[in-house]
Amino acid sequence: MSVREEMERLCHEGELDLALTVGKQALRGQPEDAMTCLTLAGICERLGRESEAEAYYRQAIAIGLAREEWRSAQLGLGAVLRQLGRFPESRQVLEEGMKRFPGAREFGLFLALSELEAQQPEAAIARLLTLLEQTAADPTLAAHCLALRQQMG
Repeated sequence: MSVREEMERLCHEGELDLALTVGKQALRGQPEDAMTCLTLAGICERLGRESEAEAYYRQAIAIGLAREEWRSAQLGLGAVLRQLGRFPESRQVLEEGMKRFPGAREFGLFLALSELEAQQPEAAIARLLTLLEQTAADPTLAAHCLALRQQMG
């Protein structure tokens, strides 16, 4: 079993602190393991250690990740920055993700959360309406989204 598999098993069993310890030990031996950094970032987030998660996300991105893993790390970094109250940085990171993955709606969702927490409710609502329009299969719902958008100006 690989270190990451062991970490994931421990997380699944609710042993987050132990998974964190295992990952940190592994990273000491292989500091350029971007996937271990990414896994550690997720564990830190679940433990409410956003500052540590930020460092691991940044380390994973700096080392280099495959396309889908970069997408995950970029989204995680943007979410963590939002949780830390660093809304302009969160916005920048999430917008970069949106540019690289134009069809990835999760970036828009987290960007709307950042806008809401940055006291920009109109921008957040507009973004959420756009997401709803893009994903709504119900034509009547899409019509209501259009009406709401027109009311917002």
